[in-house]
Amino acid sequence: MKNKSAKITEIVKIIYLIIICSVLPLYMKQGYYMLGEVKGVLYLGVSAFFFALLFILKILEEPKKLFCDPQKAMIIGAFVFSNAITLFFSCDKRTAFLGQEGWRCGFLSVFLMISFCVLFMQGVKLNALVLSLILIIPFSTFVLGILNRFGIYPFYVYGANPSFLGTLGNINWYVGFLGIFVPFGIGLSYGKKFFSLKGSLTNLYVVTGLMALFLQGSDSAALVVIGTYGIMLYMSFGKRKSFQRFVAQAALLGFSMELTKILMELFGRSYNYEEGIILMVCDMHIGLIVMAAAFFVYRVSRLFEEINVSFIGKFYRRALVVLGIAAAVSSIIMVIMADGYFGNGRGIIWQISVDIFKGLSSWQKLFGVGQDCFYVYAYNHSVWAESLLNVLNGNRLTNAHCELLTILIERGMIGILTYGVLIISVIHGLIKTFDSSDSSKKEHAAMICALPITSYLFNCSVSFSTVTSTPYLFILLGIALFVSRAQERE
Repeated sequence: MKNKSAKITEIVKIIYLIIICSVLPLYMKQGYYMLGEVKGVLYLGVSAFFFALLFILKILEEPKKLFCDPQKAMIIGAFVFSNAITLFFSCDKRTAFLGQEGWRCGFLSVFLMISFCVLFMQGVKLNALVLSLILIIPFSTFVLGILNRFGIYPFYVYGANPSFLGTLGNINWYVGFLGIFVPFGIGLSYGKKFFSLKGSLTNLYVVTGLMALFLQGSDSAALVVIGTYGIMLYMSFGKRKSFQRFVAQAALLGFSMELTKILMELFGRSYNYEEGIILMVCDMHIGLIVMAAAFFVYRVSRLFEEINVSFIGKFYRRALVVLGIAAAVSSIIMVIMADGYFGNGRGIIWQISVDIFKGLSSWQKLFGVGQDCFYVYAYNHSVWAESLLNVLNGNRLTNAHCELLTILIERGMIGILTYGVLIISVIHGLIKTFDSSDSSKKEHAAMICALPITSYLFNCSVSFSTVTSTPYLFILLGIALFVSRAQERE
């Protein structure tokens, strides 16, 4: 009975993954009108059904298997408990439970996300066919986004305009989606033989995804690239062979940049959005420089390998950390010194959000005002409502446009602490697994999980949680915990 239940559970997980990665991105009811609400309700319905089904199957199988690691169980338990306390003392319990209309990132969504994180901690078998079924729709959204950016709409969508791309909606939602699925593809490509059939198909996916990321128009795409290649470089410094794989991926990045430059040269007049930072970089032929540098570094690395020159990966890692800290501090200083109007007024929004947090009661500072209750709380206080309406010219603001700042207000310091501990413990476990594993498959699995998780965090430093990005993050967190635990058992 247990074996049969385990097989059924595996099949149900795969079906859920295929649906959530194909139906959710495509689903629309009235074009772009209330698209966030439509996708949010679909996510809640589909996830609730599959959670109930998987929960029953787990009870039939062996419920004790859900938590084999007491430390991870405590971290996840603390995260769920802090969210429950936040809901109980929220300023609007209906909104906190179901989520704000158009967003649906309330307690119910968070509970379902963390539940699937736990369910995927048991692992899932993804062969080439399953991966193809999971990634075919994301690949289609890459292509559709590129076409839309040049004013080509293969089919009519109500409410279409340059601010919306693919079937995801606003470019911030589009970048959030790409911030998961492009790094995931890069992780897959990382472990493939570069010129094999599977490697070539994966590289095609990566190049198309990177081009969609470069062309969509939002500067936050630069953070996706920095986060993805930054963590890949850090992990790859652990071993010479891994570093050589990173260099190959850097060459693929340069190739994608140069293709984007060529596309803009040929069809630039049809481009229907403002050219951002990445397009400016591509226009300078930086892609060619990256490819040339990658080829040179690869040849030098192979030469050093042949003449037995030691690989001082630990030193390189420390140097990268120092550079990363310096870059982060410089960025913070620049944000503080800026006039506040950068990034569509993000500086002002962040300042108002900090002031809102300062005005919370001591209890609210600990546990927040309620999941997805930023809008409800802010606009029910005349001072904040007036400030936000003046800054946004009457448009409503539903979050702080920085996920950590939004969580700080909505779930408090305890909420952000439990969330941070969960994320940091997962990333630390992946790096540890990558460094200590003798299996190339486990190294590859660790890299596949680490890239989109880190990319998500970087992007959300100037963005927000959505039902087309955050659910995938928690699934990856669950798989990452499985990968780390499998290595610890050995």
